[in-house]
Amino acid sequence: MANELRDKVASSLKWKYIERFSSAAANLLISVLIARELGPEAVGLVAILNVFINISNVFIQQGFSMALIQKKDVDETHYSSVFWVSLLVSAILYLLVFLGAPFVAKFYKNEVLSNMLRVLAIQLFFGPFTSVQNAIVARKFMFKESFLSNVIATVISGIIGIALAYSGAGAWALIAQVVVSILIANLVLIIKLKWLPKIMFSLNRIKELFSFGSKVLISSLIDEVYKEIYTLIIGKKYSSETLGYYNKGKQFPTMLVISIDSSIQPIMLPAYAKYKDDIPTVKRMLRRTIKMCAYIVFPLLAGLAAVAKPMVNFLLTDQWTQSVPFMQIYCLALCVHPIIMANTQAINALGRSDIILKINIIKKLFGLFVLLLTMPFGVYAIAWGMVLSNMIFMIINVIPNKKLLNYGIGEQIMDILPNFLMAIIMMLVTMCWELLNIPDIFVIILQILTGIVLYLLESIITKNESFHYLCNFIKEKHIQKQ
Repeated sequence: MANELRDKVASSLKWKYIERFSSAAANLLISVLIARELGPEAVGLVAILNVFINISNVFIQQGFSMALIQKKDVDETHYSSVFWVSLLVSAILYLLVFLGAPFVAKFYKNEVLSNMLRVLAIQLFFGPFTSVQNAIVARKFMFKESFLSNVIATVISGIIGIALAYSGAGAWALIAQVVVSILIANLVLIIKLKWLPKIMFSLNRIKELFSFGSKVLISSLIDEVYKEIYTLIIGKKYSSETLGYYNKGKQFPTMLVISIDSSIQPIMLPAYAKYKDDIPTVKRMLRRTIKMCAYIVFPLLAGLAAVAKPMVNFLLTDQWTQSVPFMQIYCLALCVHPIIMANTQAINALGRSDIILKINIIKKLFGLFVLLLTMPFGVYAIAWGMVLSNMIFMIINVIPNKKLLNYGIGEQIMDILPNFLMAIIMMLVTMCWELLNIPDIFVIILQILTGIVLYLLESIITKNESFHYLCNFIKEKHIQKQ
C-alpha cells in the first residue's frame, strides 16, 4: 500500500512538475514579449486590478475545494452542491465588483480602470468549475489531464495576448490573456474529466464541508488580502510605474516558487490525509517533502538572483532595469515559502484547519506591523520587510508541528541548512561571471552551466541525502521498465 501510494504520488508529481514548469516557461515567454511592448505603467495598472479579482476568487475557489480534497468520502451530490453555492457567490461578487469599479478608478485617478475591472471580473464565473475540477483532479491524481488543460490554455491565450499587445491594445492585452486562459482551461478539463454539475443540491453536504472549509477560506482570505495590500499601497503611495517594476521583479521568483508549490500542494494534501491516523508516517512524508523542496527551490532561487541583472537586460531591455533589486530581494523572501506550505498541508491533512487559521492571523498581524514600520522608508524597505516577515512566518508555521508530529523548528532547520549553504556558494561563484565585459546572453549561459555543474558537484561531495534519494528513485523506475 505504501509503495503503491509512493508510486502514485511520484507519477502525479512528475506530471504536475511538467505542467507547472511548462506553463511557467510559456508564461515567462509571453509576459516578456508583452512587457517589452507595454512597459512598466500598463503592467502596474493591471496589477492593481488583479488585487480585487484575486481576493474575490478566494471566496469561490478556496475552502470548499480544499474540504472536498481532505474529506475521506465524497459523492456527486458533494460536487454539485459545492458548484451551485460557488456560482451564487460568483454572481454576488461580480455584482459588487461591477458596482465598485468606478470607485476604484476614482481612487487611483484613472478612469479607464473602471471598464477594465468589469471585463477582468468575468473570470469569476469560471471559478465554480475550477473549484470542483481541482478537487476531482487532486482526489483522483489526474494531473496528466490538468497538464494538458493548462498547456493548451497558456498557448492560445498567450498568442491572443501578444497579438493584442503588438497591435496597440495596451493593458487590454493582459486582461484578454487572463480571461481567455481561464476559460479554455475550464473547457478542456470539462472534456477530460467528463464532469458537469448535476441538478442536485444538499444543504447537509454543504454543512459537512463548511466545518472544515470555512476555516480554510478565512485563512486563505487573510493570506490573499495580506499579499495584495502591498500592491494597493505601492500603487497608491508611489506610482503605477514603480508598481510595475516591483511586480515584474516579484513575478519571476514568484512564478518559480508557485510552480513548485502548486505541483506539490494538491498532491501532498491527499497523500498526507490517507495516513492522518499514522503520525510517524506523516512526519516521514513531511520531512521528505521539506528536504526535497529545499534541495530544488534553494538553488533555483539562488541561481535566479545571480542571473537577474543580465537576464532582465537581455529579455526585457534596460527599461526594466529597476526591477532587478526587487527580483533579488524576493528570491530571498520566497525561499522558505515551500517549507511553509508543506507544514501547512500536513496540519490541514490532520484536520486541524483551526490551527492554520490561528497562526495565519498571528502571522499577518506581524506582517502588517512590519509593513507599517517600513512604509515610510520607501519601496525597497517594504521589500526587505517582506524578507523578515517570511522568515518569522516559517518559524510560526512550524511551531504546531512540534506538538502534532514531533517535528520542530530546530530539526527542520538542520534538514534544510545543507541545501541552503550549497545554494549560496553556487550563487556567489556564478555571479563572478558578471565581471567579464561580454554580452549578457553569454553571461547568462555561463552562469547557468556553472551553477548546474557546481551544485551537482556539491551534492556528490557532501553525499546529499535528497540527491541520492532522487538518483535511487530514478534507478528503481528504470529497472521496473526493463
